[in-house]
Amino acid sequence: LVKPFASALPSTFEWLEVGAGQGEFAALMVDAYPESQATLYDFHSKPERLQDRRLKWVQRDLNASFSDRTYDLVFSFAVLEHVRSPRDFLAQIA
Repeated sequence: LVKPFASALPSTFEWLEVGAGQGEFAALMVDAYPESQATLYDFHSKPERLQDRRLKWVQRDLNASFSDRTYDLVFSFAVLEHVRSPRDFLAQIA
Protein backbone atom coordinates (compact mmCIF):
# COMPACT_ATOMS: atom_id res chain seq x y z
CA LEU A 1 0.00 0.00 0.00
CA VAL A 2 2.82 2.41 0.81
CA LYS A 3 5.44 1.17 -1.66
CA PRO A 4 4.39 3.54 -4.50
CA PHE A 5 5.02 6.51 -2.18
CA ALA A 6 7.98 5.18 -0.21
CA SER A 7 10.67 6.52 -2.52
CA ALA A 8 9.29 10.06 -2.08
CA LEU A 9 9.31 9.83 1.72
CA PRO A 10 12.19 10.47 4.08
CA SER A 11 13.32 7.37 5.99
CA THR A 12 11.91 8.86 9.20
CA PHE A 13 8.46 9.80 7.90
CA GLU A 14 5.56 10.34 10.29
CA TRP A 15 2.19 8.79 9.73
CA LEU A 16 -1.25 8.70 11.33
CA GLU A 17 -3.81 5.92 11.40
CA VAL A 18 -7.31 7.03 12.33
CA GLY A 19 -9.42 4.13 13.55
CA ALA A 20 -6.50 1.84 14.34
CA GLY A 21 -8.63 -1.00 15.70
CA GLN A 22 -6.40 -3.69 17.16
CA GLY A 23 -3.29 -2.29 15.46
CA GLU A 24 -2.81 -4.93 12.78
CA PHE A 25 -1.97 -2.46 10.01
CA ALA A 26 0.26 -0.41 12.31
CA ALA A 27 2.26 -3.49 13.27
CA LEU A 28 2.88 -4.26 9.60
CA MET A 29 3.89 -0.66 8.91
CA VAL A 30 6.48 -0.40 11.68
CA ASP A 31 7.96 -3.74 10.61
CA ALA A 32 8.21 -2.56 6.99
CA TYR A 33 9.36 0.99 7.88
CA PRO A 34 11.19 0.71 11.22
CA GLU A 35 12.42 4.32 11.19
CA SER A 36 8.91 5.74 10.76
CA GLN A 37 6.98 7.36 13.60
CA ALA A 38 3.31 6.50 14.06
CA THR A 39 0.36 8.00 15.86
CA LEU A 40 -2.76 5.84 16.16
CA TYR A 41 -6.22 7.18 16.99
CA ASP A 42 -9.15 5.09 18.12
CA PHE A 43 -12.09 5.42 20.50
CA HIS A 44 -10.99 2.51 22.70
CA SER A 45 -7.92 2.06 24.85
CA LYS A 46 -4.67 0.67 23.49
CA PRO A 47 -4.79 -3.09 22.91
CA GLU A 48 -2.55 -4.90 25.38
CA ARG A 49 -0.81 -6.87 22.65
CA LEU A 50 0.32 -3.66 20.93
CA GLN A 51 3.49 -2.88 22.85
CA ASP A 52 5.77 -1.40 20.17
CA ARG A 53 7.17 1.91 21.49
CA ARG A 54 7.20 3.36 17.98
CA LEU A 55 3.39 3.41 18.06
CA LYS A 56 1.87 6.34 19.93
CA TRP A 57 -1.72 5.43 20.85
CA VAL A 58 -4.27 8.21 21.38
CA GLN A 59 -7.69 7.28 22.71
CA ARG A 60 -10.17 9.83 21.38
CA ASP A 61 -13.56 10.52 19.90
CA LEU A 62 -13.14 10.22 16.13
CA ASN A 63 -15.97 12.72 15.66
CA ALA A 64 -14.05 15.45 17.50
CA SER A 65 -11.88 18.00 15.73
CA PHE A 66 -8.34 16.96 14.97
CA SER A 67 -5.28 19.02 15.80
CA ASP A 68 -3.42 21.11 13.28
CA ARG A 69 -0.59 18.59 13.32
CA THR A 70 0.54 17.36 9.92
CA TYR A 71 1.75 13.91 8.87
CA ASP A 72 3.49 12.57 5.80
CA LEU A 73 0.83 9.88 5.36
CA VAL A 74 -2.64 9.35 6.82
CA PHE A 75 -4.49 6.03 6.78
CA SER A 76 -8.04 5.24 7.76
CA PHE A 77 -9.75 1.92 7.08
CA ALA A 78 -13.46 1.19 7.63
CA VAL A 79 -14.12 4.34 9.66
CA LEU A 80 -16.48 6.43 7.53
CA GLU A 81 -19.53 4.37 8.48
CA HIS A 82 -18.82 5.05 12.18
CA VAL A 83 -18.54 8.86 12.18
CA ARG A 84 -21.42 11.34 12.29
CA SER A 85 -20.27 13.32 9.25
CA PRO A 86 -18.05 11.48 6.80
CA ARG A 87 -17.52 14.70 4.83
CA ASP A 88 -16.26 16.58 7.90
CA PHE A 89 -14.11 13.61 8.91
CA LEU A 90 -12.43 13.46 5.48
CA ALA A 91 -11.86 17.23 5.51
CA GLN A 92 -10.17 16.89 8.91
CA ILE A 93 -7.70 14.22 7.85
CA ALA A 94 -6.97 15.57 4.35
